[in-house]
Amino acid sequence: MLFVAVFLPLTVALGFWQLDRAGEKREILAEQERQQQLAPLNQSDWQASKGNHLRKVSLAVELDSARHLLLANRTLEGRVGYEVMSLARVDGSSTDKALLLINRGWVPASLDRAELPEISTPSGVQLVQGYYYCPEPNSLIRQSTEFDGNWPAVIYSLDEAAMELIFESDEKPLACEIRIDQFSPLAFVADWQIVNQSVQKHIGYAVQWFSMAFALIILALFSNSNLGLFFRREKAE
Repeated sequence: MLFVAVFLPLTVALGFWQLDRAGEKREILAEQERQQQLAPLNQSDWQASKGNHLRKVSLAVELDSARHLLLANRTLEGRVGYEVMSLARVDGSSTDKALLLINRGWVPASLDRAELPEISTPSGVQLVQGYYYCPEPNSLIRQSTEFDGNWPAVIYSLDEAAMELIFESDEKPLACEIRIDQFSPLAFVADWQIVNQSVQKHIGYAVQWFSMAFALIILALFSNSNLGLFFRREKAE
């Protein structure tokens, strides 16, 4: 009974937690669908705003070939690497000096972490298509960004603190990125996933936890009553 008293509430709580996670993922996917039904943001209506989260983008930008960011500790199929963020400005904009972050996708890391990947960035104006993405703060990331003025800058989380540390106030970008289309000639490995686990997987986990709770109830009934003896007698008769 003590075992059941401890683990029954736990399994039920975990089941409802997975259902809540499924609901959150469903809302994210619904927001993505709403945003991507809108016309892509272009030169005429571009505005760096978190309100554009998940909206399609089609911009002519001028890339900075001398500077880029490396978002560290990104894994792909079990391999550790970086996401490469090129710096850019909207072509033709003479008033807005703020930079954009163009996430060009994943590249593998060397076994020697002191050896950073060689990244080639074309100069001049380039057409960038993809979607705008503003990540939620991740409290699980403990490693803080340090910047000594040398490029590329290695960051561990795309957040306001990192942007404040690296950039001057007049060119500081929002802690958001344009996730480039995977078929772009500028892209590395850019097979983006909005959610890391599907709604169906969370529901599957919830069913497993509720099944365990049901099994604990059956276990408690049989171990603390004469139901087992009753069923054995019924079977014998």
